[in-house]
Amino acid sequence: MSRAATFARLTAFDARRMAVNPLLWIGVTVAVFSYAWPSYWEPAAPTLTEYHASLEGTAAVIAVTTAAVVVFPVMREVGHSRRTVAALGPTGRLLAVSTAAVLLTTAIMAAAALLHPLMWSAPPAGTLSPYAHPTPFLIAGAGPLASIAVVAWTRSYMPLVALGLAVPALFLYQYSIVDLGLGTAVYQISRLTDLAQSPFTVRGPAVTPLAALQLTYTLLVTALLIAVIAAARSRPAQRRALLAAAAALLAGVAGTVGYGRLAYPHGTSFPDTAIHGATAQQCQVRDGITYCPLPGYEAWVDEWHDTIGPSLALLPEAARDDLPVIWQDGDSFNREMDVRLDDSVTMFEYLETGEPYMRASLVGSASLAALGLGEYAWEWCQGTGQSRFVIAAWLASTVQGVPATDRLEAAATLSSEYSPSLPDLVLLRALIEDVPRERMADTLAEHWVPLSTREGTTLELAELVGVSVTGNADVPAMPTDWVRVFPELDPEMHMVWSEGPTCV
Repeated sequence: MSRAATFARLTAFDARRMAVNPLLWIGVTVAVFSYAWPSYWEPAAPTLTEYHASLEGTAAVIAVTTAAVVVFPVMREVGHSRRTVAALGPTGRLLAVSTAAVLLTTAIMAAAALLHPLMWSAPPAGTLSPYAHPTPFLIAGAGPLASIAVVAWTRSYMPLVALGLAVPALFLYQYSIVDLGLGTAVYQISRLTDLAQSPFTVRGPAVTPLAALQLTYTLLVTALLIAVIAAARSRPAQRRALLAAAAALLAGVAGTVGYGRLAYPHGTSFPDTAIHGATAQQCQVRDGITYCPLPGYEAWVDEWHDTIGPSLALLPEAARDDLPVIWQDGDSFNREMDVRLDDSVTMFEYLETGEPYMRASLVGSASLAALGLGEYAWEWCQGTGQSRFVIAAWLASTVQGVPATDRLEAAATLSSEYSPSLPDLVLLRALIEDVPRERMADTLAEHWVPLSTREGTTLELAELVGVSVTGNADVPAMPTDWVRVFPELDPEMHMVWSEGPTCV
């Protein structure tokens, strides 16, 4: 029998032995219930970014599990003398175990990659760089390879002992109601594992340079582990050559990590040309509102516009030139986009329109941007007595397809962020429940300036729409005022207690 046939038969034998190990299937079950099954219950639209993250999480669990399972066949191999393994030699037999472990993890990951889409409620949005696809498979295979390298050099059950201590500690820390003082240790283990899996500061499977760096890193680590495994039982001359190759690969790993962390530090912004699937023009205009989704998220524009468009249509013609830019940023990376904070709304890789309250909140953010107040979504200030904040809160309450309670809470929450006065609250409640929308729209059309500016006051707006308000419009409302005007809401949840600058 040829050496190739012997290698193939031994690889198949080792793969079968590991495949029937109950520990392996415990790990597979944990991976499925931790990463694949939750996507079935996720109400929001699935994304390829989430899919890739789930595959990487699955790969980490499979890597740890097979790292434990592979210890037993490797210990059997290192126990043989050179005379008893003449057919392949000790190095060939170790490589056969390594090949079996990698084939096993690849098969499991392929099944996981096919299982995830079956759980989706809709086609996924977003894109993945072609360089991102192999990464989870390489991560899964690196676990058993690292374990084989340790066992081959130490001839001990060290990986099994380490995992036997670390995994129970993690579960005890996560689920025990008793403080066992494991927080720091578990955090450090988790941090080191995460760094070993992806040591770069910025991550993004859709960003081609980042995905290429991650793939290069995992390929170099895989090659390094194979070289270390082959050197463990080689003859002296071969061992020196393999260790030299391992040193060169280690230098390559260090160089790749160093380059990645220096070239792409935290906060790096990436142009659309660096994102896989980007077109020359990623923005589109609907009824005066500009939408700039990430590549692959173009279908979400319909959802965004169906939410925002009808409410902003209540604004007068004079406001059309100032309608906001709705642009999408990455969850794990910054997108380079030439927009101003005061007239833009930032979306992320989560479809906020899937939840009623978030739909109303999105309209509120778009309303602030339409009034040139988008920057105050990030920086708190006092808009006490200013009509423009009452207008923005009222627009949040006009969102379609949302229950009245959610619309009321979203409007009150938006207003609360800018220290409303009692007249602000009274007028807002009246606009929501008593004043016809047509009357409010006509008032805005006739008096857009000054009502949309800093000079516009709540008292002026109240008089124009025919609402009687009392109280000092220049003093923030007290808890008793909130209880009086919005008895459904908890004033402790809707009051801003600190002081800040006046919104300009």
